[in-house]
Amino acid sequence: MKNHQKNHGAWSAVCSLTKELYFMGKAVRALAGWTAKIDNDISEIKKSVKKTEKKKPFLLCAVPKPCNGEFYKNCSLEDYRDKVNEEVEEMTDAYIMWQQTGSEADRHQFLRECTDSIVAITSFMDKAGAGFHERQQVLCEVNRSNEIRDGGKRIKKGA
Repeated sequence: MKNHQKNHGAWSAVCSLTKELYFMGKAVRALAGWTAKIDNDISEIKKSVKKTEKKKPFLLCAVPKPCNGEFYKNCSLEDYRDKVNEEVEEMTDAYIMWQQTGSEADRHQFLRECTDSIVAITSFMDKAGAGFHERQQVLCEVNRSNEIRDGGKRIKKGA
């Protein structure tokens, strides 16, 4: 009788182990399926990246930072609007000077005044409550709109 009980206990262990191996096999097959899907997704991403790289990827190195520090804490929205007008006027004066002289120094000054105008506008938008992400979202919306307006002739293809 003792041998029978020992054999029954061994047989139960074998059955339990067999059941566990069966479920482990199912789990391994499921994992293999998921791994294959992940590998396929990675492959598709790599293909997409290669296509993007062929289109001259644009690396955004600098974005305008709004002037919103301590110096500007008491400025009103109207003050920011006036600053935009001031910077645009300086940009226009620099453009006129560059066109008159044709010098590289005046061209560079014109570019600096353009950038000052961009920063003033960014500051104006920031004061109006548009944080970085909202400004980027609006910029993307305007870019997409400009890409299709006028039959797609506003922006060079591949730019």
